[in-house]
Amino acid sequence: MSRLRCKAFVLRSVRYGENRRMLDLLGENDRLISISAAAGRGRSGAAALSQAFVFGEFELFETQGRFRFNQGELLHAFLPLSEDFKRLTAAAHLAELFCDALRSGQTVSGAYELWAYASQRLSQSSEPLFDVRVAQYRFLCLLGFSPWLRDCSICHAAYEPGFVFQTHTGGLICPRHPLDADSGSRLRVSSGLRACLLYLADCRVEQLFAFKAEDALKKEVIAFSDRWCEEVMEKKYERLKIAEDLETFSFQTAVKTLERERG
Repeated sequence: MSRLRCKAFVLRSVRYGENRRMLDLLGENDRLISISAAAGRGRSGAAALSQAFVFGEFELFETQGRFRFNQGELLHAFLPLSEDFKRLTAAAHLAELFCDALRSGQTVSGAYELWAYASQRLSQSSEPLFDVRVAQYRFLCLLGFSPWLRDCSICHAAYEPGFVFQTHTGGLICPRHPLDADSGSRLRVSSGLRACLLYLADCRVEQLFAFKAEDALKKEVIAFSDRWCEEVMEKKYERLKIAEDLETFSFQTAVKTLERERG
């Protein structure tokens, strides 16, 4: 048995049994660690550290590759993430993406730092459903799936408006080349979207959210980030769509109520 002390974010917390939880921790070494923890009150910070999205220092015991939580200290609770539906949904989506990518035990350089900045941003953001798409896209780039957006991916002709992005090849295609017959694999990339995506892929992580965009461009970023995520991960992520549908429903309901009140 060996002892390990590390700082980590709790990405996932699942209850099993009467008083235990399985936690997925993202540690400073950019790896995901799954641990078993008792979640009873008053056990050396166990209750506080068994909540999703908190940041803390953990003391773990390792036995034959399995980790058990001994004690620790809560460093930051990120309470706004659990107090707002959209922020909570955004954090849960990003955690699911991180866990899917890191579950095999691989190391993704920069994952820990990205989660730190993203969770801080989401806890303060007035637009968490947009900001999580920014973090999502950056994470896909960290995984090694940066789309080719600098020029034509076939002949390297300089970019011009009208180039089409093909998701299955991961690159821009100029008009000189035939497109795939499947129209669902094509995305139009405006010059503004292209510039934004290049910035998000290459900027320093502390500058990731330090830009302003018009609503039209934000919609383009959301659409591209989601489609690219689905292509790379070979999975549909539904949480964000549910949150957006509820937001649209709430807005429409409010409009109808106002119209009725006005007669």
